[in-house]
Amino acid sequence: MKDGDAKPRIYSLMAMTAGLLHSNFNRAFGQKRPGAFFWERKLDKNAVRKIRESLLVSKAELARKAGLSPITIDRVENGMGCRMETKRKIIFALGFDLSDKTKVFPGG
Repeated sequence: MKDGDAKPRIYSLMAMTAGLLHSNFNRAFGQKRPGAFFWERKLDKNAVRKIRESLLVSKAELARKAGLSPITIDRVENGMGCRMETKRKIIFALGFDLSDKTKVFPGG
């Protein structure tokens, strides 16, 4: 066996392992869309972006007020899941009370 022969086998084994893990995650978490990891699931739309833009606040400013990263704000605005603590921080940073949580996160 030549030195160069091992590399393609290792890469194909790695790709095969990644594919198996991927499909097992999907089966375990009931994904309907093949090829999507369970953490890529989108949740119901929320009103964070709409409220933030109506207040003329940037993502960076909201992130600073909430004590979160701008990437987290972006993910939440795009409907990705987040922790309850993150939702609480966003609600307070937008100037709402916890009793108004359904205005920001309907259904959640």
